[in-house]
Amino acid sequence: MRGAFALAVIAAAIRVAAGSDPDFAKVELLLHCDGADGGSTFTDSSSNARHVTPLFVTTEADGPKFGTAAAYFSLGKLEWDNTPFVMPGDFCWEFEYNPTTHPTSGTGAASMFMLFHQRNGSDSTRVFLGYADWTGITSGPGLWFQIDSGGSAVQLVANGALSTTSYSHIAVTRSGNVFRLFVNSVKVAESTVSITYPNPGGNLVIGQGWGGNFAQPVGARMDEIRVTKGAARYTADFTRPTAPHPDTGPTVGTTWNSADKTAGITLSGSDLVASEATSNEEGVRSVVGKGSGKWYWELSATGSGFFNVAFGIRRSDEAIGTSFASGQTCVCRSSANAYPGSSGATLAGTAFSWAAGDVISVAWDADAKKVYFAKNGTWQDSGNPAAGTGPMFTGVPTGTWHAYAACDNNSVNHAITANFGSSAFAYTPPSGFSALA
Repeated sequence: MRGAFALAVIAAAIRVAAGSDPDFAKVELLLHCDGADGGSTFTDSSSNARHVTPLFVTTEADGPKFGTAAAYFSLGKLEWDNTPFVMPGDFCWEFEYNPTTHPTSGTGAASMFMLFHQRNGSDSTRVFLGYADWTGITSGPGLWFQIDSGGSAVQLVANGALSTTSYSHIAVTRSGNVFRLFVNSVKVAESTVSITYPNPGGNLVIGQGWGGNFAQPVGARMDEIRVTKGAARYTADFTRPTAPHPDTGPTVGTTWNSADKTAGITLSGSDLVASEATSNEEGVRSVVGKGSGKWYWELSATGSGFFNVAFGIRRSDEAIGTSFASGQTCVCRSSANAYPGSSGATLAGTAFSWAAGDVISVAWDADAKKVYFAKNGTWQDSGNPAAGTGPMFTGVPTGTWHAYAACDNNSVNHAITANFGSSAFAYTPPSGFSALA
């Protein structure tokens, strides 16, 4: 334990990433900087599993921003063995940073704490970001970012001292030809320059400048280091991250099951659209079913003539061709009817109606055996799935239950579209509920 940070580890939450990252496939490097106190292993949690070599940098349990540790610098560096590395398009560099002191005014080694850099041997091409008090560049301590491609350059400068007692979230982004610098989620500098990102060669270095100069002060910390290639992420002021960066991309939800539908149903749209053009009762079940956990999905329908569709859940052992109003089924119908079938479940809520284009949300709490329905974001019967109150159905029997949709007799030319989480939901799922996948 070192200095004032000794007590911080007591309050540090174990790292739990919030949700998923829609740009996770574009993440080049992701360092949570977790590890054993005094350790020397820095694990890249991106899909690339890059090799990162520390030199006089350790994982320390004293005062991480998130998780169990942070990168603790003793005039050293983290070197990402990634030759060659270029960012030809949009990008985002971001991290949490807590220096222990400020750079001193001048143009020497003590006037720049290098945050990251990449350069060639002659310094004719370089990319860097530093916390500096550099004569002729900054007015007092501030951030200095530069890309020099050997003929054209972009430079961002944001004057203002960073905190030495808490972390600052720092991000540098490129969107098209617009470069931006953010501190604690607020844009502090912007410049529009047409420039090609250079290929200086050499490894990307975090926390130290060329030739061992411009090193971080002893005790400086970094946490949640993320490099994204192909996405700017931030183009205006944003909400500062309140949890570690996610380790996964978006959930790939289930689909309608082409082998578990009636003959009159045709699937399209990556098996997320179920269409029918008969006057028979038709139905379809999802590929994935659940007997435990809390699950969420959204459905909508279009149709001509007699609009009458039913949404809900159906158990895996119930034949797909039996009526949606009977058997092991819990559904609500657009004509303001609700059916627990012969499942043994109890209809606890009030049936409601909906029309073509309405978004119907279904929340299936398989642990509590309850099903909830919302229309255009409003839970019926003032329901609150997160709190367990106001369900439509209760006492759903044990078993594996699937998302289910059906069209009533004479419901001709209808198309039912499901969103099981493969794209952004129209409404936020209740707390504790996940996309059906």
